[in-house]
Amino acid sequence: MDDYLGPYYVRDKENGVLDDEEAIRLLTSFWRLMIVKEQVTDDRVIIGGLGRKHPKEADQLAMAIMEVSRRVRDIVPQLTLRMYQGMDPKLYQKALDCLGEGVTYPMLYQDENIIPGIQKVFGISYEEALGWMPLGCGEFTIDHRIIASPNSILNLPNVLWGTINGGYDATGQYRLTPNNTTLADYESFEELWQAYCRNIEFLSDVSARNHSRGYAIIAGDMSLNLHNLLYDGCLDAGKSVISGGTVKCGGSDEIYGLVTCSDSLYAIKKCVYDEQKISKEILLAALKADFNGYEEVRTMLLDVDKFGNDLDGPDEMMQAVHEQVSFATMALSGKYFGLDCFGMVNINNRDNATHGRYTGATPDGRRAGTYLSNANNPTSGMDKNGVTAFINSLLKARNDIHFGVVQNMKFSKDTFNRMRDTVIIPVLDSYFGRGGTQAMINVLGREDLENARKEPEKYANLIVRVGGFSARYVELSDEVQMDILNRTLN
Repeated sequence: MDDYLGPYYVRDKENGVLDDEEAIRLLTSFWRLMIVKEQVTDDRVIIGGLGRKHPKEADQLAMAIMEVSRRVRDIVPQLTLRMYQGMDPKLYQKALDCLGEGVTYPMLYQDENIIPGIQKVFGISYEEALGWMPLGCGEFTIDHRIIASPNSILNLPNVLWGTINGGYDATGQYRLTPNNTTLADYESFEELWQAYCRNIEFLSDVSARNHSRGYAIIAGDMSLNLHNLLYDGCLDAGKSVISGGTVKCGGSDEIYGLVTCSDSLYAIKKCVYDEQKISKEILLAALKADFNGYEEVRTMLLDVDKFGNDLDGPDEMMQAVHEQVSFATMALSGKYFGLDCFGMVNINNRDNATHGRYTGATPDGRRAGTYLSNANNPTSGMDKNGVTAFINSLLKARNDIHFGVVQNMKFSKDTFNRMRDTVIIPVLDSYFGRGGTQAMINVLGREDLENARKEPEKYANLIVRVGGFSARYVELSDEVQMDILNRTLN
């Protein structure tokens, strides 16, 4: 928006057509129009970034846009700041000021760390990759050139359940994976890991085929003329956006519970195979019983090191799970109709809680029916070694093999504002300077969340980052509220 409207904004100010307050009034009206649409995950305003045609004028408007979001304080639009080396430092300072007041916007993205991955996963040039943007909850796409819609979901802890339970879920009623083997059949952790990987590959292929069928049905049912007008190449080719008219058409698989799965695999490796503290039979029985009567087993599993503490074992397992599902989905690019590119997104929204309801107890110590881990983040409350360790763990996952990943960061008001120069800016500089791609920052007090649960009528305007979007805390389901409440507060 800043690049499209920046020159008009500057010209109107110079000619006395409007001043800053009038511009803010007009933009506020536009914000209100987006709010009443109630498209919580799909209204996104993007500012900043490399490749803009009018960066100086755009930066002036970007400052006004951030001020509008600061004043309006609503859950849409999802204001997104694409940062880059050499960006006007006033933009970054304004962004931190907004976040410090409890506004959940703007979300921060670092162009230099994202663009090489965009080139790789979409197979495009640097110039084309400059047009990247996040849509929905954070999935990558290329503005008016490439479609990469997320039309399927893969629950990794349930894939693990199928792998260790003869292909079935915790209840034994629903088949999840094609294998008939159980945990008792795997003589080594490597055998278990290979079975799990085969299941991921099988289900990723199912997802890609379903994407392709969906595109084929839509292509045969409607012409999508409005979309065709908005995407490059369609009019020249005389084809629709999903029938060869765009530069590329693709899809993505939404991944849920990645860290729940990696922590669970690591716990199995440590407790069952390496140290032999828990037998295969006892572990599976404990999981099926949701740890009722197996409290000592759950304690041992909870005591196993977890991702997010800068510890080699669990962090390397998370890397392995992240890379395996990334490569499994990317390998399907070009295999089916409408999928010139295919990949995974680990952006997560409230559905980490929704899918947790239908997932049995997991070997990381999580009880059945509770929320799964959110995006690439540690399981809520399991990162206990401080913000530096948390950042170090996040940076270990590759950022050039996926179609979008969300990183949630939660800071207290006191830390973010009083210690901004000594703690916050150095931490963020270190994160983005060492390859961090994205940060969704929430600045609030734990007492605000606790009080909002007790007296929701008094906290109707308490806005929080959920995953790939923001929401009013009191409007979220109980399990999502608990997920956010239990996230580590730095």
